[in-house]
Amino acid sequence: MPSDGEVAPRLGEEFRSKVCVLLKALGYVERLNRKYGFDWVADPSPSRKSLIRPLFSPNGRTAFEFRLGGISLPSAAEKLQAKINSRRNSGNTIFSNVAGGIIATDGRVSDNKIQTALGNQVYCWDTRYLHFLAKKTDIFKSLHQVRENVKEKKLDDWTTFFMNLTPYEGFMELKAHVFYQNPLEEIDTQKVENIIGKFAKKVDKITADLSSPIYIHLKFHSLAGVAEGAESTFRDLTSSDSNSNPRYESAACFIVSYTTAPWFIYCREST
Repeated sequence: MPSDGEVAPRLGEEFRSKVCVLLKALGYVERLNRKYGFDWVADPSPSRKSLIRPLFSPNGRTAFEFRLGGISLPSAAEKLQAKINSRRNSGNTIFSNVAGGIIATDGRVSDNKIQTALGNQVYCWDTRYLHFLAKKTDIFKSLHQVRENVKEKKLDDWTTFFMNLTPYEGFMELKAHVFYQNPLEEIDTQKVENIIGKFAKKVDKITADLSSPIYIHLKFHSLAGVAEGAESTFRDLTSSDSNSNPRYESAACFIVSYTTAPWFIYCREST
């Protein structure tokens, strides 16, 4: 039986390798791997690719650090930023373009500590954001199998979406996923109204010339918590009159937060 001293490095390596798989699925392109004291350095997906750079991340080349178990985030963020600054000053061209760092951890980190780390140009992806991003890549793969040119697009500074319109005999089905990616500001009724309003305009634009009945299945994924009243507002906005077209299918529309029970999304219906 392996000792704790043997298990910890193995689990740390397993966590690291799985996060790297996720990052590559998100479109990150590796530049350095375990060199100069960094776990991983990579460039985000170019804008021409199907997936947009995660919105809670540095806008450019990123130095990653992978931490299994509990961490002191403010201290870890200071150390990572110090390493980045040191390498920037070394003349190494790879580091001259580093925009900031990301610490990925399997634990939950408080919003206050995540906010503090941003002062060092370091973002923290804790277990909720890793769940969120993994689900997003899984949804993208599912939609991509149906329509190869599906792309993630922006609704606003913190929100992106996927949309796929499929024709059937006598009707059309629009499956959409909205992703709110700011972990530090919860979704309230005003944000729900604004985001659904912008989404509705996108739907109107692509369905304006279509006469067939169109049924909308909308999944709203929030990285942040959902304020009291926001979910009922979402239900009201996705409850269509039976004669309207396009029409929301209320039973196929829901909002889910990854702040509390991030695994709950897997209990809901699939894409």
